[in-house]
Amino acid sequence: MFYINLPVGILCAVGLMILIKNKASDTPRPFDLLGFALLAIAIGTFQLMLDRGEQIDWFGSSEIIIEAAVAGIAAAMFVIHMLIERPSVPAARPVPRPQPDARASSSPPSPAC
Repeated sequence: MFYINLPVGILCAVGLMILIKNKASDTPRPFDLLGFALLAIAIGTFQLMLDRGEQIDWFGSSEIIIEAAVAGIAAAMFVIHMLIERPSVPAARPVPRPQPDARASSSPPSPAC
């Protein structure tokens, strides 16, 4: 066996354990099983089509046509699902700016010098 990458892998794993800390405030994000399945089907059937296409005469074979159709439909459904589905990660919002207290001063602000 070739163990040349083992020290680098161990070093990377130790570095990740040191640098990435698990916070108590981290909320678990839900796993999008449908999106994952659609993407896996699209990529898997497309890869199968590319692998077997040359051997069985590309689009002259009904197998390749079926695989291309399944890959295209799954990819389209994945894109539609990603556009419609509520994101599992909350969107970043800017921090609100503090508003000056109107009761603090009754006179208009003076120009800056």
